[in-house]
Amino acid sequence: MPTDLREPLPEPGDWDGPVFGRLGVLATDGQRVECHACGRWFHHLGHHVRQTHNLTADEYRALFGLNVRTGLVGPDLAAGMRARAVRLKPYHALGADVLRSFTPEQMSAYQRGRSRRLETRIKPRNVALRQLALDKAQTRVAELRAAGVVLYRPTHEGVAWGHRVQERLRIHRQDPEFDAAWRRAISEGRGGKATLNCAICGAPFQVQPSRAKERKLCSKACRSEFCRRKLALARERPGAREKAAATRRANPAFRERMRAVNAARAVARGARPDGTVDVSCAVCGAVFSTKLWTGRTRKTCSDACFRELRSRNARRSASAEPPTCGQATSHPRVN
Repeated sequence: MPTDLREPLPEPGDWDGPVFGRLGVLATDGQRVECHACGRWFHHLGHHVRQTHNLTADEYRALFGLNVRTGLVGPDLAAGMRARAVRLKPYHALGADVLRSFTPEQMSAYQRGRSRRLETRIKPRNVALRQLALDKAQTRVAELRAAGVVLYRPTHEGVAWGHRVQERLRIHRQDPEFDAAWRRAISEGRGGKATLNCAICGAPFQVQPSRAKERKLCSKACRSEFCRRKLALARERPGAREKAAATRRANPAFRERMRAVNAARAVARGARPDGTVDVSCAVCGAVFSTKLWTGRTRKTCSDACFRELRSRNARRSASAEPPTCGQATSHPRVN
């Protein structure tokens, strides 16, 4: 059975430097080939990328979308190498026999998850073959539909079938053993959980692999302790307290910026630049000014009006019938 024991190759997007030339195409001037990493031309590009860019030939092909069998040499050098490789031709039939000995299941398992290189996908011949296959498939689908063959399940039937499956799953998951096995199977199918050690208490805990890089703490208590330690370190930093005090109190520019920001926020909410709004007294009807953040709760203009409003609320509550259990009061109290 074919296996791939090599280290995983990088993806085309893993190269963080500039790219010269076109991805998936090995440019040549007739004698030399161009390096995608630096734009220089070489007769033997494989030696250059190994010595200069610390890349193997396979890594270079994978990074820039070249096929596995694309030679990193100029046309003249490639012709000479082909002429010297004639002595290997008798062994080609043995390789073909080995490939034919694999079962379809083995070949499918070998090809599963492997993707075509960019050079293969953009070749005009392969583009034409894909378009021809797509045209044939569309023609066949049209013929089957014309013959009355149902290729897909109608939408309403598919939705009803999905609802039945979800209902059966909900019923089965009421069994604790089935629910635990179901969760364990899903977790194993996704690669299983990763075991980490808490950065605070050192206790081991399990998380999903996707959260292994960002998750460092095991519980809310450890998270609170982590925040407390982080704040303590920030406060113990030399000059931290003095700097904060100077910024809050003794920096006129900082105070002016904060006043400007607060004024802009107040104006955006319909208040004056100083943060005040006009409110009508709920007792005497007089208009008075108050801060924006107290305008929603303050209803009276003075202590006398406040006492009068409180007396009205008390009389209203005393005259109203007590609500039954679960029933809201008919006159909500005004603060």
